Amino acid sequence: MKNILNLFNTSLHHEQIRALYQQSIFVLIATFGITLLIVFFFWGKVDYKTLIFWVVLNLSLTLIRAILVNAFTRTKPQGESLVV
Repeated sequence: MKNILNLFNTSLHHEQIRALYQQSIFVLIATFGITLLIVFFFWGKVDYKTLIFWVVLNLSLTLIRAILVNAFTRTKPQGESLVV
């Protein structure tokens, strides 16, 4: 496993990881907005319990992603700590 991680331990990969985290706020906002839009269009067409369950799961996942992005931003990892 360690050999596979070494393949991605380059400055290019480090910058790609940083870029993904920097742009993730827009993805999180879009996910939240699209979720609400889907609820709006499907309300009354899909069983509301199923729809609410889906929304809760989707927004929970978005919240977990936001927590991970926040943790990454606070710690500001460098070099190998980005990969491992």
